[in-house]
Amino acid sequence: MKTHYRTWAACIAILLGLTATTVARGAEDPIDMQRVRDLRTRMQKGDTLSAEERAYYDRGVEARNQQKQRSQPPAKEASAADDELKRATREMQDPAAETFTVSDEACPLEVIEVPTPDKNTAIAVVRKPPGKGPFPAIVFLHGGMGQQDLKELQTASRNQPTRTRFLAAGYVIVSATFRSRKADPQTRDALVDCLAIIAHVKKMPEVDPKSLVVFGGSGGGSLALELAGEMQLCAVVAGEPASVLFTGMMTKDDRGPELPKIMGEPKAFYTPELQKFTRDKIRKISCPILIVHGDQHPLKKINHEIMIPELKAAGKHVEVIVYPGQPHGFYWGTGKPEAALKCFDDSHAYIEKHLTTKPKPLNESLVRQAPVVRGVEKGDK
Repeated sequence: MKTHYRTWAACIAILLGLTATTVARGAEDPIDMQRVRDLRTRMQKGDTLSAEERAYYDRGVEARNQQKQRSQPPAKEASAADDELKRATREMQDPAAETFTVSDEACPLEVIEVPTPDKNTAIAVVRKPPGKGPFPAIVFLHGGMGQQDLKELQTASRNQPTRTRFLAAGYVIVSATFRSRKADPQTRDALVDCLAIIAHVKKMPEVDPKSLVVFGGSGGGSLALELAGEMQLCAVVAGEPASVLFTGMMTKDDRGPELPKIMGEPKAFYTPELQKFTRDKIRKISCPILIVHGDQHPLKKINHEIMIPELKAAGKHVEVIVYPGQPHGFYWGTGKPEAALKCFDDSHAYIEKHLTTKPKPLNESLVRQAPVVRGVEKGDK
């Protein structure tokens, strides 16, 4: 979740007795959190909620998350290293990217909350093709080091062309988030959240657990590679994985001038200890891996000089596709629309070879595709 400064309004709300039982969305529109918990229990049992019940549940989750945000302490001022890290992992969808949407009525958004072994609650947004299935499933992991909020997950589930294309192709799509790794890049908290979400998705009656794929970008790409060694997956797609995390090069002590050095000359920081650390994790990977990469971002050095050679040396089933001229996050739609489409086509073709349950495309009437209108920028013709 994004961290916000506590406001006077939040303090007044707490003093007036705002509780976890009833969270007020407005003075005349309170939310009964016990009902929200009951609805969650029903979903976990496989019940289908009505449109009104699902909307009520989503409102309750959003209200609870907002209350959590208000209760969090103020964040420390971002350092220059944090700015560098943000630049290195930024992958928000570009306004120039195309839109590719699937009807909410046919494929509604469902919020899931999954308890973890360490008593956290991991959240994700799920969209399923119409029908009973079973369907293949694909879990998407966003980039960066922070945690996304529910609104960001819902927006990506509706509008991000790669995710909606996989939904249109006949996959259950899961937009997941995880605990922040900003304070400690090597914490296992994010991994624990992802493991819990994937285990939950595998148990969904609409999902074939043998046909579950993880697609992660940047920081999420590093997590996807980690997950490939932690549990049984059908395949993994890693978009420009932030392998400074996977290899252990980036730690909580490397948040200053060292980070650009590590990104610029990774071999100089790949010590014998980190080689063993990395190879031990790679050894556990058992599923096929597709790495999709642009040629602009500094992560290309660590991936092409260290990560990919290590995967191949270990005999792993790995394929690499490079998309010339594409910026970081092109696989989500930050670059040219045709590059995002080609990346989807390449990824879908790779994944489909390894699926037990093949996807069945949705009816074309449920899909809408249109370019976003924008002004002519410098260099455009």
